[in-house]
Amino acid sequence: MTGICQIAPNSSDEYKNLLAKMKEMEKSMVNVRGELTTMHKAICAGFGQGNGPQTSASVSLDNPSVAASSIVRIPAGIASEISCENKDKVFKLIRGYMRKDKFTSNNPALVSANKAKPRWETDVFFNRSPNKEIVANLLGYLLPKFVGQGIKTSEFCTMVHTNFRSTTRKDREDPMVRAATNARGRRAARETEHFNCRVMAYVLNKDVIDALMKRNCSGLMIRSAMSEGESEDEFPGRPCKRIVKVTRPFWRSDEFNNLIFNIDEIVKENLGNDIRQLLYRNLASLSEKPVPDCCIQHNCRFK
Repeated sequence: MTGICQIAPNSSDEYKNLLAKMKEMEKSMVNVRGELTTMHKAICAGFGQGNGPQTSASVSLDNPSVAASSIVRIPAGIASEISCENKDKVFKLIRGYMRKDKFTSNNPALVSANKAKPRWETDVFFNRSPNKEIVANLLGYLLPKFVGQGIKTSEFCTMVHTNFRSTTRKDREDPMVRAATNARGRRAARETEHFNCRVMAYVLNKDVIDALMKRNCSGLMIRSAMSEGESEDEFPGRPCKRIVKVTRPFWRSDEFNNLIFNIDEIVKENLGNDIRQLLYRNLASLSEKPVPDCCIQHNCRFK
């Protein structure tokens, strides 16, 4: 291809959104730091720290109104985060308690221990034996670990039932459908991660890349323009290494492809020893898809 890629001076929407998210993260960190400072001061005031040997008991006995005003209330946002953290722990414990179908290990003791664990009978109702006994044993295992955490027994039951439904759904799903769904999920996750790495590499090395391309390239940080569709399957390459065949949009010019190549080289340098985590991408063909509207709106000419 010998077309010219004309880059608009305006930044793309994806580039602007990423910068906005980074600013919001910085602002939220400042807000949280301020809330923690305020809470620390309130706790110190309530317990008499820095104002002599006054204790919380003397405050509540001598002046109840002062004691009531000195109570520190945890913000709703922080309370919800604590609840989510506990839920994650509960679900992790449930998964560890139940048998793993595809568990593998070189340690025979671990394999035997996994086989000894219970498994849901997905053809039986949740409240019928033997599932009913598994629920009772799970609750007896979980409740002592979260004493004083404010989690109700009904909430434990709900999370246990969620694990049961998840296992039932997987057992009843067609293996071919499940494999296709997992493949689509992997491709989508790789595409998102690949684009985010490219944008971050450009943000951190904007001056170098712009000087290399001899123009401002912020207007080309467009996901639909930089994406390369993957093939339906992952093809085996060298031993212990997989490769992915990709299709490149036909309307991308040599200049635009050169920009992406330079950004990818920076991404690889930033990964260092972790570069082995990247799958080797092999160009298989050119796609005949039309130019996306967002590329036209940014006045990008690709061929």
